[in-house]
Amino acid sequence: MTAYFSTDAVALRGMSGAGVRISIIDSGVAAGHPHVGTIAPGTALVGDDPADVADRLGHGTAVAAAIRELASDAELVPVRVLDRELATSAAVLARAIHWAVEEGVHLVNLSFGTLNEAHVPRFESALDAARGRGVIVVSAESQEGTPWYPGAL
Repeated sequence: MTAYFSTDAVALRGMSGAGVRISIIDSGVAAGHPHVGTIAPGTALVGDDPADVADRLGHGTAVAAAIRELASDAELVPVRVLDRELATSAAVLARAIHWAVEEGVHLVNLSFGTLNEAHVPRFESALDAARGRGVIVVSAESQEGTPWYPGAL
């Protein structure tokens, strides 16, 4: 199950992301941050309140700001899977991908992953669900030849 996507930056020049829903699976997003602006309702798969997508670590907000810079009119949908530390479970990551797909996003951004190959079947299921709905999943693939999952799939 390998898919490769490439884009021509010149072909995308001038596009704003209007009409595109992007899920940011990360530490949440600081709504109203000057580099992020408005965000869509999302969910928290960790913590006590599923509506609490506030970013306590800053990583998700930084990712959202980078996406916003390139796609100023895209709708950003946060999925908080990190709480007060940069750690979560593979089950939560897979559930986050499934949630985003069910919410009708067009693209899922996952800026981290795991080295543990034992989680591959769980991630394959989530990626199959995304593929079945035409959702693109962007995730770290490898570092110095070492595969990161789910991106290496």
